[in-house]
Amino acid sequence: MGEILLLFSPSGFLKDVFLKGYHIGITPPFTFDLHLVTFTFGFTFRINLLSLLGIILGIYTYKQA
Repeated sequence: MGEILLLFSPSGFLKDVFLKGYHIGITPPFTFDLHLVTFTFGFTFRINLLSLLGIILGIYTYKQA
């Protein structure tokens, strides 16, 4: 939802507060080469304030059901 709002919201202070994202994870991905098979491991979470609010709302809704 935060990525969609990023496209349609006007620039300003609220856009910076709600939509500034943080990247948490392995960057660049870890590569393990065995000459026959290559494994690549990596993950990245892109999280912002609206994502956190959505997670909290989802947990609350799940607990109430």
